[in-house]
Amino acid sequence: MTDADLDAAHPKRIVVVEDDEQLNELVVHFLVDRGFQVANALDGHKAMELVETGDFDAVLLDLNLPGIDGRTVLAEMHERWPDLPAIVLSGAVTGADDELLTKAGARAVVPKPVKLDELARTIEALIA
Repeated sequence: MTDADLDAAHPKRIVVVEDDEQLNELVVHFLVDRGFQVANALDGHKAMELVETGDFDAVLLDLNLPGIDGRTVLAEMHERWPDLPAIVLSGAVTGADDELLTKAGARAVVPKPVKLDELARTIEALIA
């Protein structure tokens, strides 16, 4: 069995946490088209619930979320599941934030507006 066969038999599982429903749907469809299994959440509470009950390979996380703030979700996920790669999606991140987000557990930061090909490369590099 080749690596491609193994990937097809065991697709990578990702949680998309984005409160903008249109962007959430766009990212989910894009990732599904690329062969990922995707669960989505519109807020931090649902994100934590999904990760608690699932076996995921990565989390894409917006910072500005209703309910639990994305930074809090990031820190809690990193504490509870330190090996789960978290990729921050945000339009509000500056260069100074990158270090703080890395300390909180982010493995990568992808700025908004999201360039889908850049997002796919980032995901694939982290969970290869």
